Amino acid sequence: MSRRFPRSMRRILQGSALLLGLNGLLLLFAALVSRVVVPGWVKGPLIDPAAPYAPENAIVLSAVAACIVVDVYAVGLFSLRRRLGRRAWLPFVLLLVGLLAAEGGIRAWLAVDMVTYFRPHPTLHWQVRPDLRGFQNNADPSLITTNADGMREVEEPRRKPAGEFRLLVLGDSSNFGHGVEGDQMWSSVLEELLAARLPEGSLRVLNGACPGWTTYQALIFMEDTGLAYQPDLIIAGFNNDPGPDYLGDAQRLPDEPLRSINGLLWRSEVYLLARELVLSLVRRLHSVRSQRYSARQAGSEPIHGRLEDDTAARMVPRVSRDSFLDNLGRLQAMGQEQGFDFVWLNMPINRTMPELVERFVDPAYRSAAAERLVELEVPVVDVDARWRGVQGAPLHLQGHVFHPNVEGHRLLGLQVAQRLLEEELIPGAGGPEGLEGLAELEALGRLSFGCSSFTPVHAHVAAVLSEHPELLEEHDLRLQLRLYASGKTQGEAVASGALDAFFTCAVPAVFMLSGRPDTRVVASPGELGRVAVVARRDRARSLADLAGARVGLSEGSTSAMDWELWGQGLQTVDVPLQTDELEAALLEGRIDAVVSWDPWVEDWLQRSPRDLVVLAERPFWSQLALSLPWAESDPTGPARLAALLQRALELAAADREHYDAVVAERSGWPVSVVRAVADRNGLLKGRPGADIQVSEQSTAGLRRAWDWTGERRGPVEEVVYPQVLEGELPRLPEPHPRGRGGRPPPPPPRAP
Repeated sequence: MSRRFPRSMRRILQGSALLLGLNGLLLLFAALVSRVVVPGWVKGPLIDPAAPYAPENAIVLSAVAACIVVDVYAVGLFSLRRRLGRRAWLPFVLLLVGLLAAEGGIRAWLAVDMVTYFRPHPTLHWQVRPDLRGFQNNADPSLITTNADGMREVEEPRRKPAGEFRLLVLGDSSNFGHGVEGDQMWSSVLEELLAARLPEGSLRVLNGACPGWTTYQALIFMEDTGLAYQPDLIIAGFNNDPGPDYLGDAQRLPDEPLRSINGLLWRSEVYLLARELVLSLVRRLHSVRSQRYSARQAGSEPIHGRLEDDTAARMVPRVSRDSFLDNLGRLQAMGQEQGFDFVWLNMPINRTMPELVERFVDPAYRSAAAERLVELEVPVVDVDARWRGVQGAPLHLQGHVFHPNVEGHRLLGLQVAQRLLEEELIPGAGGPEGLEGLAELEALGRLSFGCSSFTPVHAHVAAVLSEHPELLEEHDLRLQLRLYASGKTQGEAVASGALDAFFTCAVPAVFMLSGRPDTRVVASPGELGRVAVVARRDRARSLADLAGARVGLSEGSTSAMDWELWGQGLQTVDVPLQTDELEAALLEGRIDAVVSWDPWVEDWLQRSPRDLVVLAERPFWSQLALSLPWAESDPTGPARLAALLQRALELAAADREHYDAVVAERSGWPVSVVRAVADRNGLLKGRPGADIQVSEQSTAGLRRAWDWTGERRGPVEEVVYPQVLEGELPRLPEPHPRGRGGRPPPPPPRAP
């Protein structure tokens, strides 16, 4: 015994050392290969570099699984062979036990360190992992709970109870509720709104959406899973069909019988990891595949959206446009065969981020879908049409082009409920009348138009629109008029994004447009009056008399810009004052002249005609700025808005006495001041040929202000909406040494 024990112990130690060495070699190989492997470009959520199925992680986990298989096989063979002898079946049984142990070990590890809530799928390509309970993904802070089919917040069994009406939601991450909790998803909001109108327990909304899915995956899901829930109504909306890929979604699906085999193998985590290991090595060793996958790879900063031309040339849409339209028809036909109604969602786009819209949104798919759905007579909830151009409180997650935030989901659920009730698709629920929040929804998407009640011409427009709401219907516009008595207050509203459209002029226009890169100038109502140099009559009769004088002005204003030209060579002392301080300082003799604009200038001159004199003046023009998302979502919108405002000024011109009096009452200016200022405007004066189109004079005024302030967002051409700018822009005047920073000064003043 004493001789045999050391020998067996030596064999155990040798075997253990050999086994540990083999384990170490497997892990070392995996660590080295994971550093040099070409990262697999996997379309969809599995692109997450922290996911276990990402190539770098799959290689290491595959090596761990291999170590478990080797260890179980070796230990089992060493332990059982002496007892069972050389049984032919023993190695195969031990290999099977090793694989089962590896599968159990990997599953146990993933249950602790899952990282992502997605799992590969043989036909859907990926799905939300089944049976999650309060899972928190590192890319989505919201908690996620799923049923056995990977459906979020669904507890109902597949078989529908008698008397229950079921709605099934299909879609991608927007409908899945990326970034919001389960009870905040619009599908949850919809169920609450509709269930309140029906007997308790008689309606359920089931969420079958999955981030990254397309209409292709929706059809597969319906055939494999969705129909088993016996839906009465399907609500679907997708954004990802035009997304670029090396293969279309349908082309990635293997033919039978491999598809059936995959259905079994893909249940195994070890198989999925080993599969990714093999594919990763193939990509590394195959020169063409290596180059292809390197062009757009997973990593800490994956490339998304629209590609460079050379890369895009090698890509195809995940679902072609024709297949996308066919899929809509198939969903409709499936509903007719299975007895459910089909409703389409035109999903909302965050148009406050135009650079992301350009990368991710293909308008051709959306317009083609709109035409196809009309042919199919499928009801559409056009969420995007109502949300486009919405300013103020955001309805999307910050930095996201598709994903609604909590408020967005609430309003989306409300809009879907309104549409379903209008179409009478929910038996026994009645119409949309009395739907909680309906008034708020109706206000959503209106053009928020800011207008001054203090400035004649602008105030004339506001007065007409207030008295003639039928004009909005005539011009097919939903408009919310907001009046401001203070330019500062209006400027704050512009900067906060609360206004879609607003009047401005000259230097203030520059700062407003600089603060709102999503705006463009679309029209000019014409002259707002004059900028003028006003002096005491006993002090000066011409500009030359102001040599060495003290001149009051508001710093950084249009008046200050013009004085840089008018005051050339006079060696004056500029006295910065607030606009409402200028008149008193001038009449009291603390300054010799002021530079300001109407209606103040007109008011001063009318009240002190013997004491004051105009030494120089020039007209200045109003600008109408419009939100670019709103304008581009409706190609005829800018023209209809311009036509509305021109019509308003024409009506004001036809009844000047009345509207001058209204403006005077609202602004506090004397009627005579309002009348005199309005007479300078071509439309209000009824001047032949006057219109609201962007003119050379108005553009030149904007350009002068843009150059003078140094707040250039780009050339003036970039802030003027191209569809309303015709002909060549006026030439800039030559730079003058007195121009601030060498900028071109305004044109010569008009003699008084």
